[in-house]
Amino acid sequence: MKEQLTQTAVPLLVNALVLVLSALFAALGRQLHALVAAKVKGEKERNAIFRIGEGVMTAVKATEQTVLRELKEAAKDGVISDEDYRNIKRVTVSNAIVSFGDLTKLVEALGLEHEVALRQYVADKVEAFVLDMKTRVFPPAAVVNVSAPNPEQIEREIKNQVSMQVDPAGV
Repeated sequence: MKEQLTQTAVPLLVNALVLVLSALFAALGRQLHALVAAKVKGEKERNAIFRIGEGVMTAVKATEQTVLRELKEAAKDGVISDEDYRNIKRVTVSNAIVSFGDLTKLVEALGLEHEVALRQYVADKVEAFVLDMKTRVFPPAAVVNVSAPNPEQIEREIKNQVSMQVDPAGV
């Protein structure tokens, strides 16, 4: 009787164990796949963001070296109109986007719905980069009492700002 029970119970237990282990390995496989997919997606996003940053930086610098300087020289009073700035931004964004090549891969890597969202993202990055360039080139001035400027204080602030700048030869 024991033999008969053993002969029928062991195969059932083995089959049950195989099913449980199969389900367990399938669940672990799905979790591993999700982790790998998340890592790959994260890498693609980082690469896409880096690529966009590099393209924006190059486009802004190229525009600044060519179009912006020509416009400033051509402007009668040295002031560029808002419309000209919008046109410069449009050209800069277009140049950056052209440098990316196939936009569908970037749109997909960033999880965006369409290219319009990518264009807006690039336009925002252009604005941010230009602002960053301005604040690095022209740091915020020291707060000075406007009603009664103190020449000695202004001179001290200028010397402090100059002394805080890094010597390019020493870098």
